[in-house]
Amino acid sequence: MPRRELPAALLILISASAPALTATPALVFDARHAQFGDLYQGSTVEQRYTFTNTGETPVTVIDTFVVDGTGRVSVSPRSVPPGAGGVAVVRQPLANLLGRTAFRYALITDEPDVDRYRFTLSGFVQSAYDPETLTIDFDLVDRVEGATAEVELSSREVPALAVRPPVGLPQSIGIEILGRAGTAGQGQRLQATLPAGVAPGLVSGSFMLQTNVAHQPEVRVFYRANVIGDVVPSENPLQLGITRIGEVLLKEIQLESKTGRPFEVERIADSGDLFEWTVDPCVDGGDTCRRLVLRLEPETPLSLIGKLRVHLAGEADPVTLNYRGMVVTQGTVIKTIELPPPGTSDVRQ
Repeated sequence: MPRRELPAALLILISASAPALTATPALVFDARHAQFGDLYQGSTVEQRYTFTNTGETPVTVIDTFVVDGTGRVSVSPRSVPPGAGGVAVVRQPLANLLGRTAFRYALITDEPDVDRYRFTLSGFVQSAYDPETLTIDFDLVDRVEGATAEVELSSREVPALAVRPPVGLPQSIGIEILGRAGTAGQGQRLQATLPAGVAPGLVSGSFMLQTNVAHQPEVRVFYRANVIGDVVPSENPLQLGITRIGEVLLKEIQLESKTGRPFEVERIADSGDLFEWTVDPCVDGGDTCRRLVLRLEPETPLSLIGKLRVHLAGEADPVTLNYRGMVVTQGTVIKTIELPPPGTSDVRQ
């Protein structure tokens, strides 16, 4: 598998000053960074970091936490006498990561005026499957009709891939194993079904397939769809970009009936409780189109991630609009770096 850089399409770097240290740290690590070899998705890395108390008084570790990653850190002993040693053990699940990846951890001790102790772990995560990340993309789906989509999955680790029924399959999606795929029958064909009647909005998630690949016996499959009803938004998700404190964020979306049916917006529920909003007729749109304008005058930095549920008069299910953006201070330095496409799905369960 070709090696790649950390997957990202956009990096936003925010300048910040590090706290000054006024004391000499007593704990000295044999190595602050460790590297694991090539591993498969779904593996768990266990790494030991040894250290010595070079000070004249005992040092107690009062907290451990993961800066980047979803692992766990344990320390033994918690109280380290002068001249004695200790060990921090990291257990880091690799889950469905791909390519070069890195994790950061930290210890906080009872030493006055000593900043946290930082240590890191990195390595390369590979997939035993082709494609490396399997995504079922239903694209735009009419809720009255539903949709089906076919995908193929194979593995370089076995002559013929065997797939068992999915684990954790949500009720909103169905999976059928159709049979062999590939020129030599080395893969499997899968058909996914999104049934009719799913509420309008973005649908996404994932499930696990069990296989006969010894090194990676499970593979996570992602799915996504943009379900529309009769009233269709001009944009979903809503890209709000970056707003600085002191600026006013305005976002306009049109809601229009495909069949030309008149409708009214009854109310809007904002999961983040952030926006003021108004609803007006569209220009030359009559009763079959409505213009939704969102307004926000932020006072503090925050991430704008949430959902708007637009309830229509007489309709049981709302039109759900996802939104995302960011609020930063006036002095924040933002650098935009264009990187190659990551090749991995951004769908989250």
